Amino acid sequence: MSEDAPSAADSTPSQGVSPVRLVGQYIKDLSFEVPGAPQIFSAVAQAPVNLSVSVNVRSHHAGESTYEVTLQFHIGATTGEHTAFLIELSYGCIVMLDETVIPQDQIHPLLHIEVPRLMFPFPRQIISDLCAQGGFPQLMLQIIDFGELYAKRYGIAMQNAEPVEAPPTIN
Repeated sequence: MSEDAPSAADSTPSQGVSPVRLVGQYIKDLSFEVPGAPQIFSAVAQAPVNLSVSVNVRSHHAGESTYEVTLQFHIGATTGEHTAFLIELSYGCIVMLDETVIPQDQIHPLLHIEVPRLMFPFPRQIISDLCAQGGFPQLMLQIIDFGELYAKRYGIAMQNAEPVEAPPTIN
C-alpha cells in the first residue's frame, strides 16, 4: 500500500460521504375521507371532479446536525357541490447535514427546496395509491417546483418590495 493512499479513518465529506443524508422517511399523519359514500361514486362517474391541492414545507432542528422536514398535503376533490374525497398527509424525513461543509445561510433553502424535491416521489405515490384503494382513479400529482414555493414564501413581494416572510435562522 502506498504511503499517499488515504485510509478509511481519513474520510472527509469531499471523499465520498454526502454532506446531506436522508436518514429515514415516514408517514406522520394520514387521513382519507369519503364523506358522501356510496352516492358520491355515481356523481363522480357523471360529472367532472375539481381538485384543490395545497402543499406546505416545514422544518425544524431536531438536534446537533439533525433536522426534520415535513411535507404537508391537503387535497380536496369535489364534483358539483359534493365532496368526493379529502386527503391530509403529513410526510416526514429525518435529515443529517454536515454543517462544516454546508454554509449556515444555505441550510434553510436546502431543507425547504432540495430535501422536499428528494422526498416528493414517496408521498406522491402514497396519494396515488390511496385514491385508487379508496375507489377513485389514481391521482398523480404534478411535479412541484419547491424552489418556486420557497421564493413565494420567503422571496420579495412584487407590489411592495418587502420580504413576504424572512427565512428563520436555524441554530
